[in-house]
Amino acid sequence: MVISNAMLIASTCLMISPSTSPSTATVREVRGARLQGASIGWDILNREAIEALRKNRENPDIITDIVARALDLAEEDGRLSPPSTATNLRTLAALVRKNEDGWRWCGGLYRRALEIDEVALGPDHPDVATDLYSLAVCLHNEDCLTDAEPLYNRCLAIQEKALGPNHPDVAATLIALAELHRLTGRPLRSIALYERALAITETARGPAHPTVAAILTELAELHSFQRQFARSELLYRRAQTIYEKAWGWEHVTDKCLNGLAMTYVLQQRHAEAEPLCKRVVARFEKAMLKSPNALGARLALASSLRRLARLYRATSREEEAERLEQRATHLRKAARRTRPRRSSPSGDSRLH
Repeated sequence: MVISNAMLIASTCLMISPSTSPSTATVREVRGARLQGASIGWDILNREAIEALRKNRENPDIITDIVARALDLAEEDGRLSPPSTATNLRTLAALVRKNEDGWRWCGGLYRRALEIDEVALGPDHPDVATDLYSLAVCLHNEDCLTDAEPLYNRCLAIQEKALGPNHPDVAATLIALAELHRLTGRPLRSIALYERALAITETARGPAHPTVAAILTELAELHSFQRQFARSELLYRRAQTIYEKAWGWEHVTDKCLNGLAMTYVLQQRHAEAEPLCKRVVARFEKAMLKSPNALGARLALASSLRRLARLYRATSREEEAERLEQRATHLRKAARRTRPRRSSPSGDSRLH
């Protein structure tokens, strides 16, 4: 369904009292009716985004059309009710990003919400920080790290001033910024940011919260890259204990198990690494049984098989390693055949 100006005008006219002609309607009545018409338009777009998610995950043209119409609607609605328009843009973006490569279409929505909120609420409002963070995440996911970094930094400055330096939202931004620094080759800066986020999260959520375990895992990986193996192992072990107590041993994250295994391998402690590698392989084999055609499960199993194969080669078990590598190659080829074509938004510059 396409929202045309005619549809919005028609819905507006229906909501003006029949006894009141447009020439005598009060400004308040007309404005209220137009706001109601815009509200109907947002509801339609949200429903279409949900339907696209259910039926057309691999059809980028549908998502492109929804986003373009949302930006058209925001042009009119933003003049009438700026804060609610920004909220509607964020709500629609949250639905759109659930689609295949959905983040690629969200940048325009978040950017417009940011523009509206900066004017309506001021540049230092917490909602502006939310818009900055969301737009930065979009750019981060598209590997536009240079563009994302100043947005994260500005978001962090607003949050620290408005919410205080120890607020959980500050920790979330610190984590995102730490990951960006890791990806851009600044591990020491990344460690410092993760450590600050860890301190905030431990205070806010308790030292045994799974989010604490997730941060510990990231820190452990960074220390392992710095060849600080004793520190890395300690952090991985603590994360593993938290996950096991919170969710059970079978729900320790793969990143935690793989990271600890690789820390052992780098120290030539193969006997300790092997059961961890096998545990991850078994987990992904189980996932493949449930969803044999799932792209993510195939790739994850292939990676875990190759990791175990490298360990076998390091311990002179060439035949076993060869069998695992052949199986991993087969899985990767099958995954490539089923991977959906990655499409970009249209040439409309507002969508980026």
